This record gives sequence, structure tokens and C-alpha cells, in this order.
Amino acid sequence: MQLAPALALCSLTSVSAFAQESRLLAQQSPKELRGVRISAADGIFGSREQISKALEALADARFNVVFPCVWDGAYTLWRSPTAKEVLGAECDPALGERDVLSEILFEAHRFGLEVVPFFEAGFTARGALLEKHPDWAALGKDGKPLSVGGETWVDALNPDAQQFFLSLVLELARGFDIDGIAGSERFPALPIEANARPAQLELYKKASGGASPKDAKDSQWCAWRALQLSEFLGRMRGGLRSSLALVMAPRAIGPGASEWSQDYAGWSERGFVQALVLPAAQLGTDEWTKKHAEQLFAGLTASGGTTKATLATLRTQKFAGEVFAGCRALLDNNAALARSLADEPYAVAAIPPWRTEEGWRPKPLEARPQAGSGRWTFPASDGPLVMALDTGLKGEVSWSVRARVAGVYEVYAWVPPNMNLGETAQYQLATKRGLQTIQLKIGPMANRGWQKLGAVNLPENEEFEVARFEATEKAPLKSSAIGPLLLFYDRQASR
Repeated sequence: MQLAPALALCSLTSVSAFAQESRLLAQQSPKELRGVRISAADGIFGSREQISKALEALADARFNVVFPCVWDGAYTLWRSPTAKEVLGAECDPALGERDVLSEILFEAHRFGLEVVPFFEAGFTARGALLEKHPDWAALGKDGKPLSVGGETWVDALNPDAQQFFLSLVLELARGFDIDGIAGSERFPALPIEANARPAQLELYKKASGGASPKDAKDSQWCAWRALQLSEFLGRMRGGLRSSLALVMAPRAIGPGASEWSQDYAGWSERGFVQALVLPAAQLGTDEWTKKHAEQLFAGLTASGGTTKATLATLRTQKFAGEVFAGCRALLDNNAALARSLADEPYAVAAIPPWRTEEGWRPKPLEARPQAGSGRWTFPASDGPLVMALDTGLKGEVSWSVRARVAGVYEVYAWVPPNMNLGETAQYQLATKRGLQTIQLKIGPMANRGWQKLGAVNLPENEEFEVARFEATEKAPLKSSAIGPLLLFYDRQASR
């Protein structure tokens, strides 16, 4: 719904320079995967400020994708109803009230980075999963839960276990504006030494004409189990929007059914994946990797002494991109290594190889407040410029934007963290149903910074009043204060 013209004295709205530049440079930007896996081990999940600082540094160095670890074998990184039902906990209790994945999505998309959640632990578990569902455990020859390299495995061929992980993936894809899903050497995977369950043996016998596997390394048996995991991956791919990339980082031993039942050559040939990430040392060492170079990318560990030389070698071999296993080394010493990559080979911004257009994940639109009435002041504040009114004074403010692309935009308001504000702030947001009153609880410091108001539908290239604010603070010594709005293009809701 279009609102009445704003009461602004002047318009201070702006369109992201990134969005303008991206269209001009669409034909010039190379296609390269410049990715980084991020996890709790990197030490950046401690606060939203740490996440923001890290992702801004990676974006400044012209990385284009981050892969946050969203499953560590015990908990999810988001508040998951599926995890609550199956595990008894919707996310890691240590995170308190935070939804770290939502924080990562906000900050990454704010800086133009794509976000591809990474199921690092895959079909391994610790804690509640196998305690609550012991029948999901993969078993060794001794009939006990299978442990390989200190990791306890879930039976990846168990239908209920498969459904749990599939539900997690679909919950992410449908509930968050993510850009893809990433698997690992454990997802989907099952070590060949896992003992066969009776139901699996019966299915295999039907498929093989009644024959039983000779042993755990029986080639037909291994191929059959790998095929079952490939079918699981196919179901997962079928449940995702076509715009979501499926990026896999399998255990690399050579194409075909590996010792962890991962037939990544089959995944590629059946069109399940957009990218395969293999160890850099393996790329170009066999005919299959040479033939499929356009779909293969290097998995690397960042090291100041060798990283740039390795990247130069990969590019001479026509492998267009890499994924670093962690961001700590890239960001140490004021992001020295990341900044050096921005000089070469990341001197020019690149788009992920699965995209056909520049600006798929544009930086948000910024709407600055427009004073309609009242004696607003501009106090010093941490973060963006803010406007304030003392207690009891009346005033009105509105925000307007002009979007170059029509669609649904998520709206976030800046709440100054270092000011003496009241308990609530009342906004009016332009929704499909008309003006909707949004009341933010801003008293606690945890509710300061960027806070979500809701979503609006913006027309193409037309000035549109997004929101209004009326100062109502009456508590003694409390102020009313507002800052800019950020509007993120929601690709999932706009499709």
C-alpha cells in the first residue's frame, strides 16, 4: 500500500552504491568461488559485533561466500523446531536468547556476501541425538556404536535419521533467506566398516538378486550403499529452490564410491551439485578432475607463507576458486592475509560461479530519517547518525526509499545503544494490509543496534514511504531517538 507523501523537508534517502555499480560491471566481473567456512572455533560467534567485524573484513577483501557451520553434531546454530522435537533443545543453550544464524545472515547480506549454511558434522553426533535415538547409531562389527577417528556415526541409511537431517535442511531453506546448502565429508556419508542392519541387507538382496555382500569392502555392496546416499542427496536437492546452490565438500579419495560411501562423481553427473570442493592437492591429479575443472574448487587451509602461491597455481590450472577452512588466519593481525589477497588475486570483485548475474545479493538500501515536525537534535552516538528529542517533546519522522528492483524487503531500524531511552519505541510500517503499528522493546541493551521491524513490498523505481515514527516518550530523563533503516531484498519472499 502506498502511503501519503512524507512530511519531509528534504529527502536524504540513498540507494546502495553497490547495487548501482553491480549492474554497470555485470559483464566485467569474473566468476570465482571465494569462500570461507566459519565456525565457533574461529572465535567470532561471541557477539554480533565480532561477527560484523569479521564479515566486513572478508567482504572488503572481496570474498563472496561464507559457509557458517550450522550443525556441530550436538546443536543447530539457529532456533530449530525440528531440533527441539528430536533433540530436546532448539539450539545451543550457551547462546542464550541469540539466533546466531540470523545475525550472520544480516551482517553477511549487509556487506553483499552470500550465505551457504554448512553441515560440517553431518551424520556424526555427540550428546543428545544418539542418547535419545540409540537405534539411529551406525554399528561396528562388535555391534557397538561405530566410532571412527573419535567421531560417533549416525547410520546414514536409517530412514528416520535421514528424515531428521532432511527436515533440518528444508527448515533452513524455507525459513531463512539463505543462498544455498553445503555438505561435508560427513554429509551425506557412512564409513564402509559400518555393519549392515537387517532391513538394509534385505533391500540389498532384492537389488542384487538375492546375493549377500561378501564383506564390508564388497564392491557391489559399497556401490549400493553409495547409491542410497546419492538418492538421499537427490531428494534434498529436489526440496530446494533452484536458485539455492548445493555445494559439497566430500572426503576425497578419487571419484566413485569412497570409503565413506560418497560417489561425488555421480553427484556431479546427475546434476545434484553446483560445486564440489576437494583438497587443493587432489585437483588436476587425475583425468576426472581435469575434465570437470569448471565445477571443482580447492579446499585450503590459510597460511601466510603459501596461500598466495597456491592460488596462483590453481588459476594456471583453470580452477576458478577456493574455500578456506576457517577465517582465523585470514583475519589475524588486522586481517593482513585477507587484505593481501585483495591485492592479488582478488583485485577485482567476482560473482559466485553458480550465479548468472551480478548483484544477486546486493547490499541493503538505506533510508535516512526525514524530520516532519519537532525540534530534533543530532547527539553523538556510537554507530550511524541518530536524531533525538528530549522527554515530553513531540515530533514526527518518516523514511522513504526508491528501489531499483520491485519485491519484498525486510526492514531493520537502528536503535542507538548508548543513549538513555525508554522501554519501547513505536513505528508504523507500510505493509500489504496497510499501516501496521510495530512496538519495539528497546529498554534492554540486548535489544539495541539493528532491530527488525517487518517486511514491506516496494515498487520499482518509485519513491515510497516505508515507515513513520511519532515521539511519545514521557518518562523523566528519557529520550526518543531514531536512526536510519536498512532494507534487505528478500529473494525467497520475492520469488
